[in-house]
Amino acid sequence: MALYVGGTDDAHKFDDYEEGTWTPGLYPESSAMSISYDLQTGSYVKIGRVVYWHFRFRLTALSGNSNQTVGLSGFPHNVDSGQPQFSAGIYGYNFAGEAPVGVFYHGNTTRGRMYNYTNTTWSDSYASDFASNTYLAGSGFYYVA
Repeated sequence: MALYVGGTDDAHKFDDYEEGTWTPGLYPESSAMSISYDLQTGSYVKIGRVVYWHFRFRLTALSGNSNQTVGLSGFPHNVDSGQPQFSAGIYGYNFAGEAPVGVFYHGNTTRGRMYNYTNTTWSDSYASDFASNTYLAGSGFYYVA
């Protein structure tokens, strides 16, 4: 469901307003994985070229190559590739490793790689960091293509 206000479909106008839902998910960066959830929900507001998003999900099972990096997928609009973008505030519970705190967006897609911050160092989030019943909730924003 989306609500449009402003009388135009031009995504670059500031009077373009849209709100709706999206389905967030864990995205394996190099090979397929089997991922199951018992909670998966997201909402967003798009004003002009900026999408403000919120999400939460809880894993029930995760199997496959656990040595690969993972990201967050399912964003409602393609990310602008004109410049690097990073944002998010993520809360995580019940992790086997480090919980992610931010997302580095992949341009021209609807996903981004998750990162954690430990001991003054940014690091990739790996599938091995997640466990059964891992819970994530967060919010962020990005510019659309």
